[in-house]
Amino acid sequence: MLYRMAAEEPFRRYTISRGRENSQEMPGRPARNCPPPDPSISPEIRDYIKNSFSELRIATTCEGPILLPVRLSPPKPMDQKVEVEGRTLYISAVQAPRIKEIDSRMLPKCVLQKRKKC
Repeated sequence: MLYRMAAEEPFRRYTISRGRENSQEMPGRPARNCPPPDPSISPEIRDYIKNSFSELRIATTCEGPILLPVRLSPPKPMDQKVEVEGRTLYISAVQAPRIKEIDSRMLPKCVLQKRKKC
């Protein structure tokens, strides 16, 4: 039994050859056509987004996802867009499948420190 990759779709289908007349195709990995569901957003973050001066983006950092203004972390074409309180929230394509809830843990530390001083 020989395994050959089909020339048209090198990563999607493999052909099993048992001769010329009996060849079958086996499916490869399933396609990821389904967009991830929108994450839930805490009321505190909804207020923060509503009162912010610019659009926001959830970017990937070494410490995990962080909520930043788009002037610091510009949106990329692959980002997922979510409408929140009349504003667009961009979610990094890396973070979008993993995030189930957007809460205050995603705010930068400097924002949290300013809130404690008030």
